Amino acid sequence: MCASRQQLHSCSRFRLRRSRKSGGSVWTSSACAHRGDHHWDLGETSLEYMRQVSSAGRLLFAIEGGEGGALDEWTFVSAGRWRIGDGLFVKFANVFGLQSKATDWETQLGLMVALPRR
Repeated sequence: MCASRQQLHSCSRFRLRRSRKSGGSVWTSSACAHRGDHHWDLGETSLEYMRQVSSAGRLLFAIEGGEGGALDEWTFVSAGRWRIGDGLFVKFANVFGLQSKATDWETQLGLMVALPRR
């Protein structure tokens, strides 16, 4: 997002979050970048919902896109993470393009290792 911009002077990310104990968390975030020519670019914007479904698993649903101000690359994301051991997680995600220039369908599967905190 921000690191790929050429001649970028600054980058900021803003996030608003609302959490409920039984209903999950909803948040929206957006990024903006300032270029040297007094021009601001809007970065990726998202609306996300995450819910802990058990002590081992959580689900995430999001609508994201709009990087660089483009209104034609929005996607719907459904993702999950399941703990299979101490510090070991299986992660999966499906991304569906909602508009013409977005990727039609992308799926991801991964193994995440979390290092213990000190």
